[in-house]
Amino acid sequence: MKNNTKKQPLLKPLTDEERIILLPLLMKFFLEKTSKSFPVVGKDIIRRFNDKKEQIGFKSAFNNSRFMKLTNYIRAHKLLKLVTNSKGYYVSYEPDVLEECALSLENRCESILAAARGLRDMAAEIRHERSMVETCPLGFTWND
Repeated sequence: MKNNTKKQPLLKPLTDEERIILLPLLMKFFLEKTSKSFPVVGKDIIRRFNDKKEQIGFKSAFNNSRFMKLTNYIRAHKLLKLVTNSKGYYVSYEPDVLEECALSLENRCESILAAARGLRDMAAEIRHERSMVETCPLGFTWND
């Protein structure tokens, strides 16, 4: 069976709210409130933004998906030298740290792709097994 799912754009366009309100504030937060010695974890950033939602002036939910979308946008468009490690997010001007973060992202991508390949292989195996049973010379089918 052919995979007819339409591939989504690599980065979804930002909404007006994200572009006008959240992105500038998030970038300002990273520049002013984080450092290598004081990284901040994503869930704390999300909580801070949601706690000040009315003050900031955004209406939609600020959740992990939206946070990841914005951090990916920042990196993909080279707006900040934003890195993350097990302790949190911060801006770094050290090439080795940027490379290490890039390698970590690439390794996670490879892991996700390997899982996707495994799922596709299992689906193909099931289809093959079913086709073997459906064409069994003894006349057995899945419906019997």
